[in-house]
Amino acid sequence: MKLNKTVLAVAIAGIAAAPMMASATTTLTGVVEMKFQGSDDDAPGMNANEEVDEVGEAEIAPGDVLFGFSSSQALNSGLTGYGSLRLDMNSFSNGTSGTSDSVYVGIKGGFGDLRMGEVANPGEYGQISDAFFDMGSDIDQGVGYVGSFGGATVGASYSPATNQDIFGVGAKFAWNGLSIGAGMQNFDELTNISASVGFAYAGASIALGFGQIEDGAGDDDETHIKAKIGYAIAGVDLGLTYEVEQESEDSGVRFDAGYDLGGGMRVSTRINAFVDGADVDATVADGGDKTDWRILFSKVF
Repeated sequence: MKLNKTVLAVAIAGIAAAPMMASATTTLTGVVEMKFQGSDDDAPGMNANEEVDEVGEAEIAPGDVLFGFSSSQALNSGLTGYGSLRLDMNSFSNGTSGTSDSVYVGIKGGFGDLRMGEVANPGEYGQISDAFFDMGSDIDQGVGYVGSFGGATVGASYSPATNQDIFGVGAKFAWNGLSIGAGMQNFDELTNISASVGFAYAGASIALGFGQIEDGAGDDDETHIKAKIGYAIAGVDLGLTYEVEQESEDSGVRFDAGYDLGGGMRVSTRINAFVDGADVDATVADGGDKTDWRILFSKVF
């Protein structure tokens, strides 16, 4: 009888533990950002209440406001299955409903990471900054693969969606502070490429980048040269980025500074100064010079 009770107890314990072992790990995630911002833009625009507003006026506005769930679970094959559903709440502040964001499912393991839905764009692997000239596009209706082999990472992504039609490949390598990256993206039959090299040591970093965007209108392709220096220590990070588009001579300088307050809280500031190489005397409304700034408070949970 004693043996039977022991066997029964073990069986019950096993049955009770099985659902726990098979259950997924689900995490609540979110971001809330508020910013105080302004610019010297004189062009009038429409505010959230559809009233004429001076764009350059200083204002307090929401940044990213996101809420969602991510889940992962070990599979019988030794792989890990995962998924994410996140809602973009920014539109609620404008009186409209929220939209889905970061929606994807995937499987990862020793072979790499295979994902469907919103996927990374490896065509941006060679891009050090999208401050003024961005060669990449978000892929939210595609399939992507990322694999890491030693210090090298390779990626490929594809979206057949009619409003995207994107294919991208890229590779990047990191070793002892040295980083090298290159990427190619074909967007609606137009090809963009990027390449960069960087080095980081004792909190300081420097990077140089090159990008070329094909012009489908028959004009010359856009060639972008970028440089970025940064420094981070004790929760403080600083960055200075310079970008120039060679054909038009448009250029921009961005200064970033941030401080990690702990507990997912962060405060940062950013100043952008853009120079229109075609006509530096033009007004901002005509595409001339422009300076904008922001102070951002954020909480991640």
